[in-house]
Amino acid sequence: MVGFMRQSVSSVYQSRKLFGSKSWYLQVRNKSGSSNSSERVIRSNEQKFRWENTRTKGQWMMLFSGPILLTFGLGTWQIQRLQQKYTLIEERYAKLNAPPLNSNASALFDESQSGKEQDPTLQYRRIRLKGTLLDEKSVLVGPRSAPEGVPQGVLQWGGSVGSSVITPFVLDEENTDGEPKPERIVLLNRGWIPHRLLDEPRETWDEFAKNQVEKVEIQAIVGKSGKPNNYTPDNVPEKGKWYYLDAEQLAHAMGIQSSRTPPILEVIASRPDAKVPYRKRLDEYASFYTKPQTHIDYAVTWYVLCAILTVWCVTMMRKAKPKSVKSPVH
Repeated sequence: MVGFMRQSVSSVYQSRKLFGSKSWYLQVRNKSGSSNSSERVIRSNEQKFRWENTRTKGQWMMLFSGPILLTFGLGTWQIQRLQQKYTLIEERYAKLNAPPLNSNASALFDESQSGKEQDPTLQYRRIRLKGTLLDEKSVLVGPRSAPEGVPQGVLQWGGSVGSSVITPFVLDEENTDGEPKPERIVLLNRGWIPHRLLDEPRETWDEFAKNQVEKVEIQAIVGKSGKPNNYTPDNVPEKGKWYYLDAEQLAHAMGIQSSRTPPILEVIASRPDAKVPYRKRLDEYASFYTKPQTHIDYAVTWYVLCAILTVWCVTMMRKAKPKSVKSPVH
């Protein structure tokens, strides 16, 4: 019985001696014929164990400090952008809710702005104007996504991609002595139509063309020319291909002679009224492509990553090798 126990203890000791050695995987390979892949996994695990347990707290802090500060900074930046976005939305609502410029287009044609677009402070202001539509010179700019207020049945029938209808509009104005002013023209973005309607005769969907309406009273939002991104093709006026709003190009293609770029207005109401083209709702002009919720989601994501990295850093620092202290020489 005693001999059996001694033999067991000896076996355990030999096992611990074998597996406790730094080169134990070589002995296992020689004795059991392990494959090269097993050897690489064992060596990798040993190197990882050695690397994680030979770093000091200061080294772990230096390793994690960069990513932690970066993610915290990105989260804070998104919060700042969120505050800026709320400020811009409030400014737009203030302009949209301001009293409309009643039959006063003089601000749009300020002579001091000759050769330029209208004063940017007028953007998103409402204005009421009377004039004559030059419907025969209308052009289509697109593709464009449908506004939010388009009926679901129309989207199911014609799809959610279409074009904006841009029509020149000659203003009816008189001087104080009752004489007509020189002809002044603006460009009206009358709204959106699905591409399927382009195959139909214009009179079937354009109520102004159907009823031969020319004199119109409109309420519109002061807009601006669009800026194409890197993926937007160039306009091809000679072929009637318009991919983005460029007031100067449109005026030249329509034969509008003016000392300055004609203003762009987006119609929100008209008299007589027309259901098609489909117009934006007033509140849509206060919205942005990147919504405030997007900034909140990004901020939460960056802050969560920062918290994870912080917890990971603290965990590794607790496991870190204590800094060696040299004993004084006696």
